[in-house]
Amino acid sequence: MMIEKLLESYELYKNELEADLYLLQTMLQQDMPEPSGDTIELGRVLKHLKGCADFINDAAVDHRLKHAELRFRQLSYLDWLVRSRASEEQEVIKALWLDRLSLSEASDRFYISKSSMYRKKQEVLSALEAVFSSDRTAQTLWNEMEQTETI
Repeated sequence: MMIEKLLESYELYKNELEADLYLLQTMLQQDMPEPSGDTIELGRVLKHLKGCADFINDAAVDHRLKHAELRFRQLSYLDWLVRSRASEEQEVIKALWLDRLSLSEASDRFYISKSSMYRKKQEVLSALEAVFSSDRTAQTLWNEMEQTETI
């Protein structure tokens, strides 16, 4: 499932965005604390750096900024996708993909059997996949993501 790959890559994309922001801070000689935190905080740092980059004509800065903006849009979309689900589904997503618990560990957390946890996982994935596959924004982001995997 495409959505499962995205969820599994969430932390990777967040780390890439943080690294891009750190590199941009260095390239633009901005003395700021190292970027970390939630997507909103990372967006604020990106906005600040983008404003600074407007005054510099440097292809490396432009390239890194483009990559950071793409990762920010992807993370924002994934955050929206998760937050748009019911709270129980959000908890399942958090346990399995963000906290990286195994099915056994997640079933212990929710006090249900492993097979029930597996069914919940499949239900959540099916619901997310339905939203994802019908959303043109998601498809555009996915295509852009595939094109930037080598960056």
